[in-house]
Amino acid sequence: AKKKATKSKKKKWSKGKTKERVNNAVFFTKGAWDKLGKDILAKEAYITPSVISDKLKLNVSVCRLAIKQLIEEDKLVNYNNETHSKYSTFVKSPNFIKELEKKP
Repeated sequence: AKKKATKSKKKKWSKGKTKERVNNAVFFTKGAWDKLGKDILAKEAYITPSVISDKLKLNVSVCRLAIKQLIEEDKLVNYNNETHSKYSTFVKSPNFIKELEKKP
């Protein structure tokens, strides 16, 4: 009896799903800073670096610096006074909320 020489096909591994590479800006422009104040700070309840990055198409490290600037200007505070080195959530400060309510 002849043996059948069956060669099984070699398994081809899938390339995997690759995330689309985004080309985010690495610095703030005057328009982006204005949009941050008008659209994001005024409308969003919770603010994170990733939210700012998605909305303004900015690098997350730039967004973290912007959040530090907004904390110094007393526009943002940590949510429940919780801090984390990698991920943190921020809300509008009570002083900034009063300022927004005064504006028509």
